[in-house]
Amino acid sequence: MIVSLLRASRYFIGLLAIVCLTLLRLRASEPAHPPAVSAVPRSASVHAPVETNNAHGSKPKDKASTNSAPAAAVAHGHSPASSATNALSKSDSHTPAAAATEHEKKPEWVLPDEEPPSPKGFEAELDTWIDTARKERAATNYAAAESLLKSILGRQLKPELYRPVLRELAVLYETKDELAKAQQILSQYLSRFPSDPAVPEVLLEQGRNYQRMGVPRLAVTKFYAVMSTAINIAGSDPVGAQRTVLRAQHEIANCYFDSAEYDSAVDFFRRMLKLQLSPRDEATVRYKLVKSLERLSRTNEVVGESEQFVRRCPTATQLPEIRVILASNLKNLGRDDEAVAQVAALLKQDRTQPGLDLEALARWQWRAGNDLGNQLYRQGDYIHSLEVYRLLEGLGTSPEWKWSIWYQTALVLEKLDQVQRARDTYQKILAERSKATPGARGDLDLVADLARWRLESLDWGDHAATAFKELARGPVPSSPAPAPSSTPAGSSAAAPASAPAKK
Repeated sequence: MIVSLLRASRYFIGLLAIVCLTLLRLRASEPAHPPAVSAVPRSASVHAPVETNNAHGSKPKDKASTNSAPAAAVAHGHSPASSATNALSKSDSHTPAAAATEHEKKPEWVLPDEEPPSPKGFEAELDTWIDTARKERAATNYAAAESLLKSILGRQLKPELYRPVLRELAVLYETKDELAKAQQILSQYLSRFPSDPAVPEVLLEQGRNYQRMGVPRLAVTKFYAVMSTAINIAGSDPVGAQRTVLRAQHEIANCYFDSAEYDSAVDFFRRMLKLQLSPRDEATVRYKLVKSLERLSRTNEVVGESEQFVRRCPTATQLPEIRVILASNLKNLGRDDEAVAQVAALLKQDRTQPGLDLEALARWQWRAGNDLGNQLYRQGDYIHSLEVYRLLEGLGTSPEWKWSIWYQTALVLEKLDQVQRARDTYQKILAERSKATPGARGDLDLVADLARWRLESLDWGDHAATAFKELARGPVPSSPAPAPSSTPAGSSAAAPASAPAKK
């Protein structure tokens, strides 16, 4: 009897153990109920759950997470995000070259590989999360945007879903001017997705970041990589690949231009002109080409390329500056008539042209007209100088503009012996000054004082000329001596009428 009871108790205990183990396995395999992902209000502060790694790369045992309004979609039982970016804040370098190369050799951002998968609802609302982070960045809430993006990267998603998140995080760091961190994110993108169609764009972005960091050599290397990569994907999108290659070539030329390697810049700009360019791109390339040639003091080539610019880009916003450069170089070659013609064309430029910067146009017009007019005046070419000043006079209405031009015009009129017209011009300045508030502008008072001094100088010159003319006539002839008188001595006679009366 006792033996039977012992055997029955053994069977009962074994059955109970099997049932308990089965229940434990079912409970462990049951997924947590996923909460609905909702849009995040902008006014709420974003503190997404973050799980930090220790120094050895192992994860802490405690996976409890703290939640707030924007991170509510990943709360209530979900595993926290894996940060893996604690060292990013320490990666900034004071040396541009060191900061540019350190992260390439040793990337610090690592996407999670062993996190439990996120619920399908999270993936469906991923665009909403990214858009929320983008809005936070636009509102300069950089900490909130960064925390939100890192919380997304801490989850195990489909590989392609990480791409827009990485790109947005890189843009965030570029906006914050933390370029070393941006380069790390982009390097991680390239290592995770080496065959992605967006690789040329990522390389182009890295090259531009290197330019901003002050390491043009590394930037050029990246831009060359853009061209080789774009050629490899040309089969899927040849037009886009050609456009990417063109942008890379332009960036290479800009790198050479910014680093004062103008010979190399000229070569690249001329290569680009052989391609099919849009009117805007052609104007930009030709403008940089002219500027590079000007820095190299190739006067004849500057004139030739500037004339090409004027013919092919008549509506470009850079046209006023190109005309100034062209006029200056034509003057250096002794082609004064052509230089004056270019300045005249600049001064007569249509101000209703769409997209034209009127303030910049006025500055270039004043600079071109004033410089050329003064140079012609110093060289004694008073006719052309007067022509330039006359063109300048009709462009401005402010006293600073008009009085200066009037004074220079009067000086030229003096040189042309048109003294009365010069005098009238000086008097016009003084008349305008009498209407203005005394002491309103010191430079205007200076012009008025100069005009007054020139008038006094002309008056003194007139008096001096009259005196010199009187001296040139010779001495005034004296009265002839009276004829000897026939009156006998001792007789009295009347004195000559011309003789002064004796007192």
